[in-house]
Amino acid sequence: MNRSAKWSISVVIAFAVALAALALSRFGSGTGTPTAPPSLLLIVVDTLRADHLGLYGYDRQISANLDRFATAAVVYEDAITPAPFTMPAMAALFTGLYPDRTGVTNHSPRHGLGRATATTLAELTGAAGYRTAAVVSNPWLSNRSMGFDRGFESYLVRGPDGERSRDFSAALIAEAALGLLADMGEDPFFLWIHMLDPHMPYQPPAAAAARMGNPSASSAVVRDFVSEARNKQDIYFSGDYPPAEIAATRALYDAEILHVDEQVGRILAALDESGRGNDTIVVFAADHGESLGDHGLYFAHDFTLYDELLHVPLVVRVPGVAPARIGGEVSLIDVLPSLCEWMRLSCAEPMDGRLLPLSPLQGEEVRTVFAASVPYRKRYDRAPRLSLPGPDGRWTMARSNGLKVIRIPRPQGPLWEAYDTDRDPGEATDIASREDLMAMRPALTSWMAQMKASRPPETAAPPPLGKATRERLRALGYLR
Repeated sequence: MNRSAKWSISVVIAFAVALAALALSRFGSGTGTPTAPPSLLLIVVDTLRADHLGLYGYDRQISANLDRFATAAVVYEDAITPAPFTMPAMAALFTGLYPDRTGVTNHSPRHGLGRATATTLAELTGAAGYRTAAVVSNPWLSNRSMGFDRGFESYLVRGPDGERSRDFSAALIAEAALGLLADMGEDPFFLWIHMLDPHMPYQPPAAAAARMGNPSASSAVVRDFVSEARNKQDIYFSGDYPPAEIAATRALYDAEILHVDEQVGRILAALDESGRGNDTIVVFAADHGESLGDHGLYFAHDFTLYDELLHVPLVVRVPGVAPARIGGEVSLIDVLPSLCEWMRLSCAEPMDGRLLPLSPLQGEEVRTVFAASVPYRKRYDRAPRLSLPGPDGRWTMARSNGLKVIRIPRPQGPLWEAYDTDRDPGEATDIASREDLMAMRPALTSWMAQMKASRPPETAAPPPLGKATRERLRALGYLR
């Protein structure tokens, strides 16, 4: 490339970055004086894998509203969750820290966000004068003893007729969210919406199921799950149902996404019709994905670290910022530090996350992101290759530039796997012996040591979960 061409590219990049800074200046990320603080709408869909959305290449038409939203937003093509289950993932998103640093490493009353010393997104926005509200249905999050209500003025966990958990469906959550949006008026706000619908047991509306080719809106897998006719481990780890029943269950998962997409569309339309879309940052994400038979795990998550669980949608619309698609690994831990920058929040505490780029011209940073699975649980003692107790017995993962290593602890020593996710997105071919993959192992080992050193000590056991909460968790497969 000649000097003139290099100069031209440099001018283009400088001009693009300057335009992005100018666009963001009114929201506090540039050198100008912001005219008004931007509001924030955070929509998280539980158990939503990225590759089942059209904007990430899925060939079934189930996400029309999200696909449309993405055309006016920044889409992160390789967003990774730091944990394949809800509490650690959401703790990471709210604090910008890996779950070990907050102590939220498991689903239990001992591991709630309330014990973390880090300041949360809701606390930061509340301190900046925002109105803060949330509408959630996942029972781990809706139970206030877990601490995810920290900083929220309003924390809705019931539908209008007292619905909880699965009954508090995306349609009811959308109704509650629309009411909260209407009540905000002109005040700056932070509204978090968390929808649970794509989580087992899949029970979509009949019309959505019929559109996905399952007019019965059910399957033997779901019926067994709900009635407890079979041990959950038989469902998760064996997959010994006829292929037609597996396909019918996958169709129900897609139908749940279709239903959620419709409700998210209602919320986004109401925001834009109100005029608040022009001064509101919208972040759409999932806490983790779902295994639909991939790598021997059926209709569950938690247990492994393959991309069907770790690769999550992350789409951000910032007023004044041009739409873009950005490759390179990013993590849910990057959401909070980015919002601190874009919204000019007072975020003095150190974080593990980094600033999300808003333009490809800012560079697709080559970095390493990490994740850890669920610890060994006695109630799921048949989980393949999960046998050592405590946080040191978890699977861990490092991913950089499309290359990925997984460490699986075993009594006789760790098992290592590795994949080239660019060339082998289904992670079918283990290339752990490849030299460049072996070179990633020290980074993962170092990260594990850092996490262990920074993990807060466990506190005394809090009061046990109430009967109603335990029943809701059992219905979702968390307890037996």
